[in-house]
Amino acid sequence: MGLDFYRRAMALAEKYRRPGMKTLHTLQTNGTLLDDEWAAFFKQHDFLIGISIHGPRDVHDVYRVDKRGRPTFDRGMRGLRLLQKHGVEHNVLTTVNGVNADHPLEVYRFLRDDAGVTWMQFIPVVEPIGADGLKAAQRLRRKASIVPIMMITSAIAWMIMTAYATMRVSHSFIESSCADHLARPVSRR
Repeated sequence: MGLDFYRRAMALAEKYRRPGMKTLHTLQTNGTLLDDEWAAFFKQHDFLIGISIHGPRDVHDVYRVDKRGRPTFDRGMRGLRLLQKHGVEHNVLTTVNGVNADHPLEVYRFLRDDAGVTWMQFIPVVEPIGADGLKAAQRLRRKASIVPIMMITSAIAWMIMTAYATMRVSHSFIESSCADHLARPVSRR
């Protein structure tokens, strides 16, 4: 489905729109195939675009590869920059998974500071267990000899961050709330 399909869809939506009816157009994408023509189209038709970015390059590319197994971070970020350049209303959808769950502030700061995102969504992902009985993130930790922190602490930090980001409170409040929670000692019963 290329841009011509969406042009026809817009024409049909306008043709069949009743007087007084408002039509909202939204689309979720990984952004890898966006170009100036797509971004201009989205702006012209007042689309809200959700773009999937899951953290900095090393975090994003663990699960987000194309059908040839190549990383998609740079192409996705290029798509985000095109939306920003053309003034397209957008948000970022980030899945919380076994790779980024231990790093809520790093991911949040990346999205806020490096990606320049003002509206963020976070969705938890349930990861399948492989034949070896491990989730993908656990296999990565074993290879890197990383000792995982208590997942409950990170999960609570993500919940705090998501709740505050949704309410659009100040960035410093989000950071201090998450940092305070992550700094608390964890009982290791």
